[in-house]
Amino acid sequence: MFWTGPGQLSTTRMSLLMTIMGLAYGVWNLVLPGLSNRIGRRPVCALASAGGAIGLALLWIDPASRVCPISGVTGI
Repeated sequence: MFWTGPGQLSTTRMSLLMTIMGLAYGVWNLVLPGLSNRIGRRPVCALASAGGAIGLALLWIDPASRVCPISGVTGI
């Protein structure tokens, strides 16, 4: 609701954003277990947690900027 209301994204762009996010989660669900088997569970968990923390920190610094992990790639 935030992205289509105060975030001012059209419903088309929001559906594209949700599609790309779903695909990204699907890819990560395939990549992370394999990476975990190679280098270990703790480093992978630390890397994934750090990535999530960085994304949240960027949103916390400037919530009006509509920072999104894929916005720079897709131009949304």
